[in-house]
Amino acid sequence: MKLSLRVRNLQTGELGTVDFEEEANATVWLRARPRFVEVLGMASDEVPHETSMALRAAMRPLDAEEAKLEAEIVATQRAAIEKLARDRVEREKRESAAQAGMAGNLDPNRAMEISWTYDHGMVKGDAADTREISEEARAAAMAWIDERMEWVRDRKQIVGSAKVTVYPAVLPKAAGGERVQKGTFIPCAAPEPNEKMN
Repeated sequence: MKLSLRVRNLQTGELGTVDFEEEANATVWLRARPRFVEVLGMASDEVPHETSMALRAAMRPLDAEEAKLEAEIVATQRAAIEKLARDRVEREKRESAAQAGMAGNLDPNRAMEISWTYDHGMVKGDAADTREISEEARAAAMAWIDERMEWVRDRKQIVGSAKVTVYPAVLPKAAGGERVQKGTFIPCAAPEPNEKMN
């Protein structure tokens, strides 16, 4: 059975493989493992577990100098991974700060997206929107939803969920006097009379 071992040069960190035509040859090589060549494992998952364990047992252990070099490689790799993690966190912080800054420069009277479900009520559709849902926006959204409730009542349905774009404060001229600019809804079967709706 042909075998391939994953190896690493402890002096350079270079990775590679060593191939053998038979398990016996691999066993002999492992017992006399060349100095500063670390065996990381099998290069293929197709090797039977028993064979893998037998080869591991045959391998000459690292000597003190080799173990020191391995520890240095592991420490360097760990430091690199930790740096990547720190860089990612810092990048996410910068992106969040930039988004917050952009949000602060947006028109406070701009349209707001509102999501509503009959069992959970009303929430902002955009979690990054720092504005509160105004009473005017809430009332306009509920009036829009109630109107759709009437549309589907004869079919023994209710509005199960809705998404509405509404102006929460001052109405711009472009709004044409309408606080709700657009909306979509999904009907569902009406709940039993004893079930509470928000």
